[in-house]
Amino acid sequence: MDLQAARHCRAFLVIKCAINDFKSLFKIVVLKAGNKLKKYIEKRYSLIDSFFSKPKQKFVAEDYHRLRVEIKKMNAAFKLISYCAKKFNRKKYDKLYRDIFKQAGKIREMQMQESVLKKFKLYKTLKGFILEGKQLQKAESAKFFALVKYRKATKLRRNKNQITSFLKQLNKDCIEGFFIKQRKKINAVSGKKNLTPAEIHKLRKLIKDFRYMWKLFFPERSTSSRIDFLTELIGKWHDYDVVGKNLHNAIATGNMIHKEADNLREVAKKINLQANAFSKNIISACTKSNFISF
Repeated sequence: MDLQAARHCRAFLVIKCAINDFKSLFKIVVLKAGNKLKKYIEKRYSLIDSFFSKPKQKFVAEDYHRLRVEIKKMNAAFKLISYCAKKFNRKKYDKLYRDIFKQAGKIREMQMQESVLKKFKLYKTLKGFILEGKQLQKAESAKFFALVKYRKATKLRRNKNQITSFLKQLNKDCIEGFFIKQRKKINAVSGKKNLTPAEIHKLRKLIKDFRYMWKLFFPERSTSSRIDFLTELIGKWHDYDVVGKNLHNAIATGNMIHKEADNLREVAKKINLQANAFSKNIISACTKSNFISF
């Protein structure tokens, strides 16, 4: 065998080994998949339960965000289960905490709004708007705890047993198929030349779902640095985009002091410019190449 032929042979073996290694990885993962996902779901339920049981006076600002993250992680697991177990009714379990998730989201947006506004010099001139925001946040927090009060943790635990019964249907093909499908969805959206705000929001959710499950099954194989960079970039865009829209709605009501309305309009303009800049960076990053491949 000549040197060139030997090189081609080695190259072929490397590619073949890489493919076989990935297939072997899935075989190893699937043996522990049911147990891993069961522990994952149990942990999510335990943490969600702890937030529901936490006294109002001990509930801190960051807890609203942490609760929403746990619900998002649970939802990502539900998507995997529903892919592998066709009879699994994901919507049935989603609705157990959907109202609380949305209510915590309202409060989280208000917290985010104040955090973004503090970055601008005109923040100190918006005392009336800030005070009104804090009063509204207090009212929304009262609604949140009213919802939590009637959400029985025992009902969540009872449904947990029903969910884990579907884990027996997990197998190598469905787990591999799930990640391939999610990868295709992400690349289909990120591969577009011009992303709309709605598509960036969709991309954000797709990446989150993918990363939650990927980290569960392949903790030793992190996602690429480019997708990590994109995730951070989309997160920053999301904050400014949401706050910009909320400020626009607040100004449109016409219920503000004239001077504060002018100042808020100026801040909103700067926030929208920053959101647009993040949007362009996201589009630029996405058009370079697909983010997820294996």
